[in-house]
Amino acid sequence: MAEAPARPVAAARAQAPGATGAATMKAAPGGSAHKRAALLVRGHYPTAAAAARVATYASDLQAAPESERWHLWVSLDATKDPAVALRATDMLKDAWAAAGLDRNALRLHLYTEADMVSAYPVLDEEMRESAALLKCNELTSGKYSLAWGFHCEAINLWYQALPEEDTYDQVWVIEDDVGFSGNIADLFRRFEGDSADLLTAEPGPVEEEWFWADTVSAAYAERIPLARRRKCGEHVQRLSRRFLRELHRLSADMRITGWSEQSTPTLCDWLEDCQVKNLPADVLGSVYSWDGRVEEEEWNTLLSDASPGTKNRFYHALKW
Repeated sequence: MAEAPARPVAAARAQAPGATGAATMKAAPGGSAHKRAALLVRGHYPTAAAAARVATYASDLQAAPESERWHLWVSLDATKDPAVALRATDMLKDAWAAAGLDRNALRLHLYTEADMVSAYPVLDEEMRESAALLKCNELTSGKYSLAWGFHCEAINLWYQALPEEDTYDQVWVIEDDVGFSGNIADLFRRFEGDSADLLTAEPGPVEEEWFWADTVSAAYAERIPLARRRKCGEHVQRLSRRFLRELHRLSADMRITGWSEQSTPTLCDWLEDCQVKNLPADVLGSVYSWDGRVEEEEWNTLLSDASPGTKNRFYHALKW
């Protein structure tokens, strides 16, 4: 078993600014309660441009009438160097201030790979030694931590650390190199009534030749044959409270986990009471793939274009 990296000074604890008690839940037409929702932006060292984009999302949510129950969080992987995460924190706070927000209102979650394997021992005891991981230079070299491929555990470190009264019904998760060409509050509003446990782009079957096809735990493999496995991109997803809690239980208590490009849609489909839905095509931009690239000049052009074919869409990746 490989030795886990040392735990940083910053504990893996979700820290909200000030005292953030439970928001008042107002009844929606028809008697149902409005949903508490969060946008969780994941990264390790966002660029200044990425920090500015994230601050724009925070501003959109803060300006919304639903701001008491809609929040933005940033989750940073501090495994490689806790000092880098602290510099990233300062950059984000500067972006908050530049957007007219209180720099101390940043909701931040810092964690490390050591925190992940402490909460989810199966990652260290099984997944770290899986064949694909041992062949992956990005992981064996230490360039990336296990959070690169096991998003469910990284996300749940944040979610499980929230006080019960401050948990969210719906969590949108995006990577820090994703761009959204509209007001993020409109996205929350559009899908608030959708009861899907997982909204994700174009889930499809896992092929036997896919590099990560067998990057799953023994308990996962025993229960879910290859023919039942699915995969999808993780640039943008929305997960329900129920599904997040199930993912935590499966990994922590039952050792059921896998490379999250497949485990997230597969487990949602496998669980009896959970539902997977496709993100509709009209929220995905013309460039949205793991190897997509949107340059800065192109992005600025997209933002100034008011046509329906470009507004209110996600684009990936903005690597600047």
